[in-house]
Amino acid sequence: LQVTENFTDSFVNPTDAVLRIKNANNSGTTTQTSIAFTSSTTSSGADSAIVSQAENASGNSSLQFWTDTSNGMSEKARIDSSGRLLVGTTSPAVSSLNANLEVRNTSVPEFIFSRNDTTIADNNCLGRLRWYGNDDDGTYEEVARFGGHADGSHTSTSKPGKLLFGTTAPSATSPTDRFLIDSLGRIDQFATNDAAFDIHFAQTAASEIAFRVRSGAADL
Repeated sequence: LQVTENFTDSFVNPTDAVLRIKNANNSGTTTQTSIAFTSSTTSSGADSAIVSQAENASGNSSLQFWTDTSNGMSEKARIDSSGRLLVGTTSPAVSSLNANLEVRNTSVPEFIFSRNDTTIADNNCLGRLRWYGNDDDGTYEEVARFGGHADGSHTSTSKPGKLLFGTTAPSATSPTDRFLIDSLGRIDQFATNDAAFDIHFAQTAASEIAFRVRSGAADL
């Protein structure tokens, strides 16, 4: 364990004081340096969490996060050498470097957005995904959004919700609400222009059905 100044690493300010943990053993194919956290409640003083940096023979490194489950250590997440965050897996399912985040589960992986608020009112947003771009002046502007909103007042036995989709129009820099699915499953497409089609269903072959309205098993 070293505390050093004037650290000779191009990625660190040379005037900064650096806490450095060094593994001098490079005989294996992978060099690993770790910080282990131990609690007295664990059996036989076993580690309860580990943060580990591993580097292979090619010089590629990863930062790994391990936690104890029933006195058995297992890796839960890592940041790999390409900067990807992998949760529940040690290797990505696809090799694309554009996939900055991957979440894997033996059952169904989920993203959960929860708003800690006991005064939810109609139209309040409970969670949102937003997309930004910075072409061409370098300033990031929102181009699209998708959010989950309250569709009425919330109580302990009633949580009506709706999905709201927004896109940014040409010559604009912020989204406008375009499409809504309400708490009863009804669809509302907000038509605000004079285009020929506000809703367009396309088919690629004459035999394909582009749009069908049914009542029970029969077509209307």
